[in-house]
Amino acid sequence: MTTDNDVLVVGGGPAGITAACRIAEAGYTVRLCDAAPSLGGAMFRGASAESPLISTEHLGTWRDINAELENHAASIRVMTSTSFVGLDSTGVAVLKSCSSGEAMQVSPRAVIIATGAIENIRPVPGWHLPGVVTAGGLQVNTKTCRTAPDGDIIIAGNGPLLIAVAAQLAKLGHPPVAIVESGRPMLPRLQALGLPLAYIREALSYYRTLKKFRVPWLHGAFIERISRRDDGLSVAIRKGTRAIIHNANIVALHNGLQSNPIGMPVENVDLYKGIIVLHAGDCREPLGARAAPASGHHAADRLLAVLQPAAVKPSAPLQLRRQTLAQARLKTIFKPVSQLPLHSMPDDTVICRCEQKTVGDLRQLLLEPGASAKEIKLNGRFGMGRCQGRFCARSTVELAAELTGLRHTSESLTGNRWPASPISIGALARLATDSATTESPDAESQDV
Repeated sequence: MTTDNDVLVVGGGPAGITAACRIAEAGYTVRLCDAAPSLGGAMFRGASAESPLISTEHLGTWRDINAELENHAASIRVMTSTSFVGLDSTGVAVLKSCSSGEAMQVSPRAVIIATGAIENIRPVPGWHLPGVVTAGGLQVNTKTCRTAPDGDIIIAGNGPLLIAVAAQLAKLGHPPVAIVESGRPMLPRLQALGLPLAYIREALSYYRTLKKFRVPWLHGAFIERISRRDDGLSVAIRKGTRAIIHNANIVALHNGLQSNPIGMPVENVDLYKGIIVLHAGDCREPLGARAAPASGHHAADRLLAVLQPAAVKPSAPLQLRRQTLAQARLKTIFKPVSQLPLHSMPDDTVICRCEQKTVGDLRQLLLEPGASAKEIKLNGRFGMGRCQGRFCARSTVELAAELTGLRHTSESLTGNRWPASPISIGALARLATDSATTESPDAESQDV
């Protein structure tokens, strides 16, 4: 059996890499895995000095992170195209090769989870149609390919990511036909002036790009329905009393970010209660790329305080406190003021895209008084699909509350059991019968 590394870090974005480097600096060995073919996370996907999609500020951060990674190459084993499947009660972690599907097991002393955030997507009639994607997914794809997809694009929902993606598409020579923003971010000017200077500079650069390419930015507006047409999609938009129709080939939706705990082990810093687990970066709290390195460093220090209690005394970095305040201010600035209530959507509106469950299905299910979250999940199959409720749980419990007054939590639908990513029974069976090895011959690994 090969020797396991001291610490497993799951997630190769800025938080995960920074955590791995800090732990290696303290004299421990680290296994750093990421499901993507290369490190960088969503922020630094395809990052290079020539990339027009990443600012000079963020490129500088990425260069510094890579330099640290190179300095600690002897102590950090990087495994790309390798996803985290789960952690069992004995402290054995299961990983999976994304290329072959084969599994492997490792037994570290501690685990740091830095898998980033997931997008909130508010359902609209027709959002299940081909051509409707998430804005974050569109951004990652654009960064990876360094080209914009063909066809007309509408970006809709809520939050600063909308204008970031729109500006990035414009820089590639393919501006969207419209941005549909449910908030009114240009009104609270005093709130905006309270943001850190780096945020203001970034926002101004996006605004200048949008103005240059004359991209319509509709404030206080929302999509009423997305419909098929012969050569794409027809998008019905409501802005006050005004109805607007746009044709598009792609509609990218986004309504903010949330932490991603589904299938992930909960935090534990008590050696007597099992393996040490800590969360870092946006999967702990969505604070953005500027906070990620500080969050990773802080998580590593919290871990080292357990492993070396006499040597390390962690304290919350000032950068984290500043970014927490900045994100709270952004939520105020982009607070939605106009959107279609879930209960007023037509019965054929899909809530759960995986299982194709609709508003009407949930209405029918809730005719039974006092329906529990378990009944909604098992009888209605909401949250039972491949995404494990990542995209539908929040909307399902919100709609249930609007219809009945019963308030369930998203976690009551999603649960918190692994596997965190799909794995075949065959791969688990082969893992169980081949416990003499902890290495998968198909896992793509490299030494930094």
